[in-house]
Amino acid sequence: MAKKLTPVLAGQEGLSRRGFLNFSAITGCSAFAASKMSFAQDLIAKAEAGQLGEEELYELAKAENTLYSACLNCNTGCGIKVKVIDGVAVKIDGNPYNPFTLNPHLPMTESLDRAARVDSGICPKGQAGHTGAYDPWRIRKVLKRTGKRGEGKWQSIPFAQAMDEIANGGKLFAHVPGEESRVVTGMKEIWSLRDPKVFAAMSEDVELIRKKKLTVAQFKTKHAANLHHLIDPEHPDFGPKNNQFVYMWGRKKGGRAEFDARFTGAFGTANTHGHTTVCQGSLYFASKAISEQYVGDSCADAYPYGIKALFSYMGAPTYSLPAGQTQIEALTNLDRIPLYFASDITIGTTSMYADYIIPDLHYMERWEFMGSHPNMPVKVQPVRQPVIASPNEVVTVFGEEQPLSIEAVWLGLAERLGLPGFGKDAFGPGQDLRRPDDFYLRMVANVAHDGKESVPDASDKDLEIFLKGRKHLPKSVFNVNRWQAICGASWKKVVYVLNHGGRFDTQEASFKGDMVANKWGKQVNLYQEKTWKAKDAFTGKHFFGLARFVPIVNVMGEEPTAFMKGHDLHLVTQRDVRMTKSRTIANSYLSSHMPENAIIIHTSDAKRLGLRKGQKVKVVSATNPKGEYDLKNGKTKAMIGKVLPTETIRPGIVTFTLGHGHWATGAADMTVDGTVIKGDPKRGGGIHANAAMWIDPYLKNTCMIDKVGGSVSFYDTRVKLVKVKA
Repeated sequence: MAKKLTPVLAGQEGLSRRGFLNFSAITGCSAFAASKMSFAQDLIAKAEAGQLGEEELYELAKAENTLYSACLNCNTGCGIKVKVIDGVAVKIDGNPYNPFTLNPHLPMTESLDRAARVDSGICPKGQAGHTGAYDPWRIRKVLKRTGKRGEGKWQSIPFAQAMDEIANGGKLFAHVPGEESRVVTGMKEIWSLRDPKVFAAMSEDVELIRKKKLTVAQFKTKHAANLHHLIDPEHPDFGPKNNQFVYMWGRKKGGRAEFDARFTGAFGTANTHGHTTVCQGSLYFASKAISEQYVGDSCADAYPYGIKALFSYMGAPTYSLPAGQTQIEALTNLDRIPLYFASDITIGTTSMYADYIIPDLHYMERWEFMGSHPNMPVKVQPVRQPVIASPNEVVTVFGEEQPLSIEAVWLGLAERLGLPGFGKDAFGPGQDLRRPDDFYLRMVANVAHDGKESVPDASDKDLEIFLKGRKHLPKSVFNVNRWQAICGASWKKVVYVLNHGGRFDTQEASFKGDMVANKWGKQVNLYQEKTWKAKDAFTGKHFFGLARFVPIVNVMGEEPTAFMKGHDLHLVTQRDVRMTKSRTIANSYLSSHMPENAIIIHTSDAKRLGLRKGQKVKVVSATNPKGEYDLKNGKTKAMIGKVLPTETIRPGIVTFTLGHGHWATGAADMTVDGTVIKGDPKRGGGIHANAAMWIDPYLKNTCMIDKVGGSVSFYDTRVKLVKVKA
């Protein structure tokens, strides 16, 4: 039975309340949560249409209905104020206490009542955030695949079952044709070396081998009793079997980074990789190790060794990376990636290839610490915190109820493995780590006490506003007695920080005369000795210690002249403030403003090629002559878009904005518990042309590399546009 659903808000054609309830039941949302989200859509539609009554408008101006947090619809993480009515987020503006959105910003001494009536500026993505929280394509229960990877067939299973299976392994997919006898190694077996003293001793001796002060034979003799813990005793530098668990992520900020590291550190894996280093490596991390790029392809090559399990969080490398289609082939290889589980908010363009998808929280439902940016002179620490209830299934971990999230995954696995640093007395006697707030509230307390002076205590009135503002949050998220017990003597200071969405220095304290008060304070090196001493692993040549122009080359240092032949347009990418990320397609405000993107080309090139505005063309390159993504499930996604001529781009350049052209994230049909859920074709609209970007001829399954920035090549591919017949 097929159910056609479209991700639009009530009041627009498409999604009915009954349809939403049906969809939510299929994906495991309770009837209560479904009805609340349907109510949210009705209320947001009224706000959009200017139909809120006087009483509702008055409610929006109350401090108790204004909660402060931080956006995550792009990496900037601006401060936001979320206006809530009956537990539903109906409007988002900028946080006036946060200098990211107001200059000069309000001092933290300004009353909450006044701040509630001051709406500072924020971009369209920030204003649209709540529509992503109420996206009908969110998953709310654990999904386990019932077909081949990427086939789009799923069943919902209890969280406890998923954690047991991932931890213990076995014939987990005997129900899938062709996998009846396939045995999956569980996390318990991968966690092989557990003795920290042995771990440290072996690590020290591996360093001696690297320095040629110890031979492999001597190492094997010394550690004979523990060689069975190693991936390959002949190559001790590969490390223990623990390294065969790989964790990769997309966008992750403070707090969650430390929570994740607590698990991976205790587990003892060195393979923790963020694909953000790929997206922004050339901007931020010049000469950063290229080894962190393209984790999936390394897994597929079993280089330098094979892995047993892969866990991904909030990443879409198949979509976001140059030549990301090579990742698809890696993720569908059961021999090289025997177990793949993912934390995601939807069935995404990468998580669609997972064995299990565990739903995560929307950024308005969880914790994180955004930090600052180089262009911000004010000392700041924005705090992301739960401002609305999550529709995710509530599960029990370490005896504590909590909504499904990535933290629940780490905690659930830690509980089954008996991993140190979690559960009872994790932080010391009487200081447990059983749920996310055990961790994050302590971090908020650290922020409150940071520096020479702590923040003041929240007043009785501010404490009353704080409690009233969270009355809509369930006890699985907010319990005042629990939170107060965690914070101890710092409770009122934690409230003070959360009431303001973080901690922000004053505008006046940011400068000393004409100089910034918060200086970099470190030496800036124009010449980097460390960089020059390092050698290119492919060519054996030294890297340059000084900044210089380096033309695009393959890993062997050869210019790709053959790739350029017959391809006269230079492909680059760009961002539009109305979309920007792969995840922003799930925000209906944004997709209604910008239903699709275009292939942007200079008018002279359009005239030369005989192209007109709105004409459809396919983007092809030397390494992708078909101009398509092969999704490895019997389907393809063509890189076809509409031409948009303009005088605002350099001749010879062709570009497209990121965020459109999806093949998942609500764009494709899926089967959950035997019922077909129809995708929204509009989410697949527009073009995403990363698959046209060059694949290195020597690596064969990895894009060209930017060796200067230690990242990947986003801006060097040459393409041609092929007219598509109407």
